Amino acid sequence: MLPYFFKESASTTPPPGFAALLERLGGLLSARIRNGEVTERGMARQIGLSQPYLHHLLKGARQLRPRTADRVLRKLRLSALDLLAPGELRAALAARMEEATPAASSGRRLRGRSRAPHEPSAPN
Repeated sequence: MLPYFFKESASTTPPPGFAALLERLGGLLSARIRNGEVTERGMARQIGLSQPYLHHLLKGARQLRPRTADRVLRKLRLSALDLLAPGELRAALAARMEEATPAASSGRRLRGRSRAPHEPSAPN
């Protein structure tokens, strides 16, 4: 979705933090304006911000607040996942899966799972 910033990588770096996602959102807005998809004024109208405020955000004079970032994402019909590169999301999911499976793969029994599930006895 965001060809402006990302290259597919096989690295296993952790996903970016909240501050990095805010920077990426600002970069997405800048890239759309730079590439001529929309003017700065048009972008401001589309996302519900004043043009001077958007200009200051894009130039780094002001920082994007979380509430404003949420509103921008809603107006652009994006989610925070859209700000992640596909490789970052895959790496994070793979790391979570590895964290969840060491007990099962090490041969240890999980507490309460050593026997077959209890079957109800037949009525007398």
